[in-house]
Amino acid sequence: MAIAEMTRLQLIGLSYEREKLLNALADTGAAHIKSAEKETSTAENNTVVSLSEKIAHLNKTIQYISDISRKNEIDLPKDDLIDISFSDFISIDKYAQNIEGICIEVDNLSEKLSQNNQEKSKLLLSTNQVRQYLNVDVPFSAIKSTKRIKFFLGVLSSDGFNKLDAFINEECPFSVLKQCGSGEKGIVVFVASHVSEGDKISEKLGELSFTHCPFDYEITAAQKVSQLEATITDIIKEDDILTKKICGYAGEISKLKVYADRLHFEKQKQEYSTEFKKTATTFTLEAFVPIVAKTAVEEKLLKASNALYFTFEEISEEDSPPTLMENNKLVKQFEFVTNMYSPPMYKEFDPNTIVAFFFSLFFGFIMADMGYGILLTLCLLFARKMKRDSGTRRLLYIIGVGGIFAFIFGVLFGGFFGLSRADGLNWLPKAVFPDPVVNSQEVLLYALMFGAVHLMFGYISKGLTMIKQKQVWDGIWDGFVWAFFFVGLLILFPYIAQSIFDIKLFGGFESPALLNNIGFVICGGVIAVEFFVSGRHSKGLGKPVKGFVSLYGLINVFADLLSYARLYGLMLSGAMIANIVSTMSLQLASSGVAGTIGAVIILVVGHGFNLAMGGLGAYIHDARLQFIEYFGKFYEGEGELFSPIGSNLHYTLLIPSKDAVKDNA
Repeated sequence: MAIAEMTRLQLIGLSYEREKLLNALADTGAAHIKSAEKETSTAENNTVVSLSEKIAHLNKTIQYISDISRKNEIDLPKDDLIDISFSDFISIDKYAQNIEGICIEVDNLSEKLSQNNQEKSKLLLSTNQVRQYLNVDVPFSAIKSTKRIKFFLGVLSSDGFNKLDAFINEECPFSVLKQCGSGEKGIVVFVASHVSEGDKISEKLGELSFTHCPFDYEITAAQKVSQLEATITDIIKEDDILTKKICGYAGEISKLKVYADRLHFEKQKQEYSTEFKKTATTFTLEAFVPIVAKTAVEEKLLKASNALYFTFEEISEEDSPPTLMENNKLVKQFEFVTNMYSPPMYKEFDPNTIVAFFFSLFFGFIMADMGYGILLTLCLLFARKMKRDSGTRRLLYIIGVGGIFAFIFGVLFGGFFGLSRADGLNWLPKAVFPDPVVNSQEVLLYALMFGAVHLMFGYISKGLTMIKQKQVWDGIWDGFVWAFFFVGLLILFPYIAQSIFDIKLFGGFESPALLNNIGFVICGGVIAVEFFVSGRHSKGLGKPVKGFVSLYGLINVFADLLSYARLYGLMLSGAMIANIVSTMSLQLASSGVAGTIGAVIILVVGHGFNLAMGGLGAYIHDARLQFIEYFGKFYEGEGELFSPIGSNLHYTLLIPSKDAVKDNA
């Protein structure tokens, strides 16, 4: 629940040792290079471009080998980050020539497969065209007109064939028409005509859109088809050989991935180097280092070179250090929610522990069903199987933890897939909270009480943020005092519920007069104090004006509180849909086998839809309450996540030196 304290590293080194020193910093996993004004040379630009092209080539090769291997059901390495020590990561260079050779070989194999595919397409097209003439049992080259007889071989439509047949019978007694088969494009026809009728036949064929046979092979159609099919078979056999060669490189994918990241790391260093101030023989760099890793970084630098100068300095007011959040494994997952809005700035209070609790609480309250809670909790199992620390993995953790809270609230409300003890499920635990459908006002008040607690923590967080920024009195007056107002309001909730709604909260609790008076005194006292202190930074008439503005701001406070009514609204809609789906299914199941099948379908589809839409709504509105109501009280965000050199890799996870700090972003 804290942001790691940073120190600023300033280093001067010899230019020829730049690579060695950057490698040493990367090995610690604890140095975030500070951006500076770039002074990029043409040579450095060309190096970055060259590395980018090599990386793109490697990624293309990796993807191609993976795609071909999957199509041929070849086992591939798991698509997880590859854990590798920094020394092994750097030493992958010794395989560079071999890896680049693999890329060239795969390119050649890919090109040959592409050429074969084009050739197969042409051969298949030719085969289909020749196949139409299988009933012609003489070589194509033999069908040639003589001095007295003209021959025509080609394709006509069915209608065209009939018209040609009628035309020959009526006007061309010295011509013969024969059908030699049919195909997709029409009827294959052969016409033999006396030379005196040849022009008339040719003209008529033109009118009927006759397609002349384009072939003049010295063999028959059947022989040509066999020849073409044999060629296609040979190409397919060659493709099998080429594919096996490509699949043979599946075992090299891990090595290719490590080398791709190795080049990416070199590209990073080149890009960082363009930001360093330098002379002909030296360079300077600035980096932010967590104080806990200061010793490890110092030792690595001294081990790498004894011809350098560096110091660790305190963070100044002008600095904008990156944010490294130090949270436990559970809270760390909820950084995903906070970072969706914006990472906290270095000098802010880390809100993730509070976000983790209230996000899970509100998510569970909205879903509030034991059955749904069990299904949602299964997301934890899927998350645990994912090695890569990705957004998807964190999201699954968040939903899984929300599922635990949904189950707890399901127990408190006594609901299981929308049913309760009242529906005959006597094995369910007795409900602690009232039925949200029958006792809507009471459950709504509980939702508002959750909101009051959430807002109270918003003002506490504001106070802590201001104190961290050395604005102690502002933190007290604008943060902690307002948080105390919500303490009084929470004390008054039972009284408000009884006096306005005639409802006794907490199972019939009747708030004593003394407790009510304490609540009124706290709320009234806070309002009075804020009236006088709100204008403390103003002069003259600005002081009372600020006081009245603070009183007017109470409207916004209660408007914020009413935003939490959405918790009850979402819970009610989900509970009613779940009840309808389960009730309908039970009724259908009692009407025989067909009814049972229908009941199962309705259960799966209905609850699946309700769970998906309810979970989506819960996530969106839950996030909205965190971002608008909670963050709105104190949070600025716009921080830069701690990203040490060597951390932004695609395929590998570098194992830093002992005691070094890994990227916690």
